[in-house]
Amino acid sequence: MDSAELVAQKSIEGLLLKKIEVILGGEQRLKDVETNLNRPLEIDKKVKESYKSYKTQTNNHRAM
Repeated sequence: MDSAELVAQKSIEGLLLKKIEVILGGEQRLKDVETNLNRPLEIDKKVKESYKSYKTQTNNHRAM
């Protein structure tokens, strides 16, 4: 996850530049967004294949 400082910085930059989207998370996140927009079935397959793993990893996770 990105730091709160980086999120704030990028959000402010996005507002000042009148950007519609500000995407954080690094290069892989940008690739995933591009794939989801242009080839959504690939993302669906990836999510389906990793669902059980994500569910196990986040079973006790709580956001605060």
